[in-house]
Amino acid sequence: KIRVLGMGSQLQMLALALDPPDQSSIVDAVLHLKELGAMLIYDSDGKFDYNDGELTFLGRIMNALPVDPAIARFIVIGYLLSVLDEAIIIGAGLNLKSIFMQSFRDKIQSYVQKLNWSHGSGSDCIAILNAYNLSMSQDKLDRQWCQRNSLDFKNLDEMKILIKEITRRLGDFRITKLPH
Repeated sequence: KIRVLGMGSQLQMLALALDPPDQSSIVDAVLHLKELGAMLIYDSDGKFDYNDGELTFLGRIMNALPVDPAIARFIVIGYLLSVLDEAIIIGAGLNLKSIFMQSFRDKIQSYVQKLNWSHGSGSDCIAILNAYNLSMSQDKLDRQWCQRNSLDFKNLDEMKILIKEITRRLGDFRITKLPH
């Protein structure tokens, strides 16, 4: 965000914070962004710099999305593979609290219900996608239906809002579902 705002070096700006992070934490964060493809590995002079780097187009998209950078990259890869809607749903589900109810009294039943949502694959991503798609196919999302299907009504509603926001922000970059 500091790079997008054009506020100078990350190290210099964060050193001015009330509770500045360790320099090694900043370097780690910059290296992580470089690994994700959000920042160029080399500076404008062609030299590797641990502390700095120019943002890539992918980095600008990551900055715009209200999700973790790794999830933003996942969504962009979903666009490239023509599964944007599915990537947005899975990404939003992974970014928020679980949409699956987690009963302390009946952990086994909650786990079995989650396995049912994944159609036996054991994949959280498939379970999120199936549960969200079925919940949105209902005429109206209601608490009783969610409770019968071991889904958290509040978190599903938050996920729906996040999906709309991600879709809107991707639209600002002209990233929309590709025609088949």
